Amino acid sequence: MEPIYTRKVGNAVIKVYEDLTDINTSLLLPSGLMIATYEDDTTETYLSYEVQGEIDIQFKGDWYEDPTEYPDELVEMLKNGAAGNEDIVVIENNWFEGMFWSDKGWCGTCFCSDVVDIEGMSPEQMADDIQEWAKA
Repeated sequence: MEPIYTRKVGNAVIKVYEDLTDINTSLLLPSGLMIATYEDDTTETYLSYEVQGEIDIQFKGDWYEDPTEYPDELVEMLKNGAAGNEDIVVIENNWFEGMFWSDKGWCGTCFCSDVVDIEGMSPEQMADDIQEWAKA
């Protein structure tokens, strides 16, 4: 997969693979999708934003586990905020997750992850966000 935006910061390279400007919920994207990465080989620090979790949505009596199978009406409802709509039942949902790992941790490889709020971000905003997280 080719990045749509790349930024070099010192020895690090940030790559953004998805534009989330028009995305207000992770339910519109498939689980396992790589959104952005930060890699610094000199410090062995790596960060990524990804879509994690499973999708299980019932819409008007039909079940969906993959956003590519959603009918257009469901896509539009999710884009417009479907909270409270009786036609949509979300049993399982995915989420945006930020992951950090480094091979120079105090005990060897360190790994941590957390839910991140990146809905609506442009590629440039996402690069700014992951760059700030890398500084922390």
